[in-house]
Amino acid sequence: MSKQMKNFLTVAGIIILGAFLAFLYDCITGLADFAGRINPALVPWVFWGLLGVVLASLAWWAALILVRPRPLLVHADPTPEELAGFRRELVKRLSKNRVLKDSGVSVRDESGLELGLEVLRRRADEEIRSTAKRVFIGSAVSQNGRLDSLVVLFLISRLAWRISKLYAQRPHYRELVNLYVNIAATSFLAGSIEEFGIEEYIHELMGPLVAGSALGVMPGAEAVASTVTSSVLSGSTNALLTMRCGIVAR
Repeated sequence: MSKQMKNFLTVAGIIILGAFLAFLYDCITGLADFAGRINPALVPWVFWGLLGVVLASLAWWAALILVRPRPLLVHADPTPEELAGFRRELVKRLSKNRVLKDSGVSVRDESGLELGLEVLRRRADEEIRSTAKRVFIGSAVSQNGRLDSLVVLFLISRLAWRISKLYAQRPHYRELVNLYVNIAATSFLAGSIEEFGIEEYIHELMGPLVAGSALGVMPGAEAVASTVTSSVLSGSTNALLTMRCGIVAR
């Protein structure tokens, strides 16, 4: 990929992130207005409370740049000397990794690199699966697009922070933009699923199925089945998108 194309994609990613921040503000104001229908006094509390959650999530993003050590980089086609130097630096970093020390894994030379990286990979996979489960439950229960966006943003930001903590380094700035764009796109899609009209198709599909089964004799069974199916579909979609972001971060 040419340098001009890389710069273009970086600028495009920054523009997408800017648009995403505007989308987040719209989510916050929308939820605050919704709370105001219940009690007008709740509007400032909901607005500032949700804004605090969003700022905390964005602070996790910033912390990836400010707190974590610089990334270890190697060219796509390194010379033997460059590769040997990279592996020596990687051994030094893994030898100080707290997660590996707590797991009883000691990386003292290059022979321990594969085991150390495999332990970190397994721990990262556990974090990804755990976060995906939380996203599934949160978005399946909330059934509110704006709230789904904020829940997904918070949990994925936490996931990216914990994975960077496992590996004790931050991504390169281009990889960082790619990661943030993936997080923004996932959070945006989490709030837009209900706008795709999927619930109407689910209702059309579940109606004949429920009516032709034993549940059809129960009042309201069709509506309940459609709601449950829609919740599971929404939660599963968001969970899969979360796992994708986790893999990108890993």
